[in-house]
Amino acid sequence: MDNPNGESPSPLTALTAAAVSMHELYTEYVKAGFTKAEAMEILKALITKRP
Repeated sequence: MDNPNGESPSPLTALTAAAVSMHELYTEYVKAGFTKAEAMEILKALITKRP
């Protein structure tokens, strides 16, 4: 079903899209050599905007 401006609705909510992006970042940090704990700390810093 199309919305009023003729575009198909996204199957992902904004929250789901953000979660997917965060998971991709986490996965790439681990691939780059960070430990899982370090990758999580980086994401936490990004989410809370801590330096």
